[in-house]
Amino acid sequence: MSLLELYRSLNTRQPRTLDPKLPPDVLFCAAHLFLPPPWQRSICLLGLFLILPFAATGQSPGAKLWKVDAGGDIISSPALGADGTIYVAATTSASTGGCLLAISRGGETLWTNYTGGNAGRSSPCIGLDGTIYVGTANGEMLAFSPAGQTNWIFRTAESKPVSSPALGVDGTIYIRGYGQRYDRLYSVSAEGATNWQIELGRSPITIPLYQMSSPAIGADGTIYVTSGSSNLYSDSSYLYAISPAGSTNWSFALGAPTYASPAVGPDGTLYLGTDKNYVYAIDPKGQLKWRYLAPGFVESSAAVGADGSVYVGYYLAGRGGLLALTQTGNRRWSLDKGTGVSASPAIDDIGNVYIAELAAGGYFRAMDSLGSNIWSYPLAFDTPSSPVISPDGTLYIGTGRSLYALVGGRPLMQSGWPMFHGGPRHTARAQQLGIQCSPPLRDGSIDIQMRTEIDRNYQVLCSTNLLDWSVRLKFTSTNWNPTIKIPAGSWPQEFFRLQSP
Repeated sequence: MSLLELYRSLNTRQPRTLDPKLPPDVLFCAAHLFLPPPWQRSICLLGLFLILPFAATGQSPGAKLWKVDAGGDIISSPALGADGTIYVAATTSASTGGCLLAISRGGETLWTNYTGGNAGRSSPCIGLDGTIYVGTANGEMLAFSPAGQTNWIFRTAESKPVSSPALGVDGTIYIRGYGQRYDRLYSVSAEGATNWQIELGRSPITIPLYQMSSPAIGADGTIYVTSGSSNLYSDSSYLYAISPAGSTNWSFALGAPTYASPAVGPDGTLYLGTDKNYVYAIDPKGQLKWRYLAPGFVESSAAVGADGSVYVGYYLAGRGGLLALTQTGNRRWSLDKGTGVSASPAIDDIGNVYIAELAAGGYFRAMDSLGSNIWSYPLAFDTPSSPVISPDGTLYIGTGRSLYALVGGRPLMQSGWPMFHGGPRHTARAQQLGIQCSPPLRDGSIDIQMRTEIDRNYQVLCSTNLLDWSVRLKFTSTNWNPTIKIPAGSWPQEFFRLQSP
């Protein structure tokens, strides 16, 4: 169907599907037409963030700024609050289980609150209001205030590990929990109540001490989560696509256990590695795009650049490194030396990639976009966390009992999926962007409903021919689901689209 045919069909008020060949850099709607979910799901827009300038420290990139003893082992990735506070979970003693710490940008411990269970497998996630969510190994998720008070405790059905949380744009928290027999995905309200829970499959036979797969959220709100085997005698995994209402859209058999978390690319493609050495690229409809055979186990969660490049770590028998793949599944380059990489890489705004090697005696490495080593920092302990890049370029990484702050120099890449769980707050959520138009109302007006991220800038553009667009409205969203009314005759254009400037 041509654009001219589409335009004529709209003028005759006959709903038609939008041409899938249209460029996927915008989301738009036509008057009298609702966009079908597959179209919305195939698009992920790139947003602009306020990037703070790098504050010169007089030290070279890779130099240590400070380290803080967390009082226990740090395995999960730290998360950053809006004010730069670093939140990190640690495993402490058998009596206290674990704790959550708040550390200032200058390296001062602001507070410590005990979680009552090992928090090593769950990285903190930070809500828009500053609430910090973290899971434990005894089947609980806790919500802490920015001041360190416990707001509430959510208890799953079993005393088993809980994944890192994923946070929906409406404040809903999604966690994966292990039961005695079944994997479950829980939807939890911002007040700590159960919205719904679904069984995904059999619980995995084994769970690594240092990580577990956790959910991710696509641009249309779909939740992507893995499960263990659906067969008592098989050790495979499945990737599920779950609607925000709790129904299963599709599942994809991975054929091997996976401990990595899904990463969402700019076009909605899902990237995931397995313990049979494959990196998978799966489209938002659940179809395989490609798979790449890595030299070792792929338990690292992928990082995805703005151009769709995929970076993922691997390891095998005490060695390994990093793979850089194109968005079509071809090898760009690889780092094949070192002790292996299990943590997720992080990408800065000019394409430098940062990785932490798995074993004691390895390095925290900075590499340029072509794979050349820029600098290395020695690591004295094994199972380091996935690194975090702050807006001023400071790098944070946990290893052993300590959280380190290193000089980086460049801020985080602000598009794609540039680090573990997508960004420093670890919401595990692709930028939410959706738009649809109502049929004309009795007075001839039209309601345009949008799905946005709060505090981000947006534009509504109009067109009569899908070729020439003009900006009609600029706004900073204060509501994740805003609606605007277009009075009859005020905007004569047929087509509208939403984008980040």
